Amino acid sequence: METSDKTRLQQGFTMIELVVSILIIVSISAAFLTNYHSTSKRSQIQEASQKLASDLRLAQNDSLGLLQLNGTMPAGGWGIHLETGTNDHYTIFADLNGDNAFQTGEASGQVNLPSGVTIKNLNCFGVDVSVCNITFIPPDPQTDINNSTSTSATITLTDESGSTKDVTVNFLGLIDVN
Repeated sequence: METSDKTRLQQGFTMIELVVSILIIVSISAAFLTNYHSTSKRSQIQEASQKLASDLRLAQNDSLGLLQLNGTMPAGGWGIHLETGTNDHYTIFADLNGDNAFQTGEASGQVNLPSGVTIKNLNCFGVDVSVCNITFIPPDPQTDINNSTSTSATITLTDESGSTKDVTVNFLGLIDVN
């Protein structure tokens, strides 16, 4: 009879084995979810910087294509208006009056950055500024950065974790994401 009792006890898992197994599964899941969350945040800043570069190229192409805004050909082409004060979005605009700066009524659209991603810094002429207008003037298009055609601009985006991405536009209209 002793052998049948021993066999019956060895057929299942003990409580300790079950608890240890569950703890291992929970630990692996927690490590995966933590890593997934940080990877998701990193991809948001990457996505935002690529979207900004894409919108700059769109403004450049709109100038080349002589796109109109509400039936009016923009005298100063198309551009992007950025501010550090309103750092959660930027504005795509048609420079209707040709002053190479964004004015009320020239907005084609506002682009909101993903949650947690902001414009940290704007650098034009090697100097930090609070407002930056980058316009592409047809027909070349000539690149104008805050009323100068012989400089570059660097837009620095940051996220909640402190990661940064730079989008650079030079006087030739070349756009780069670093």
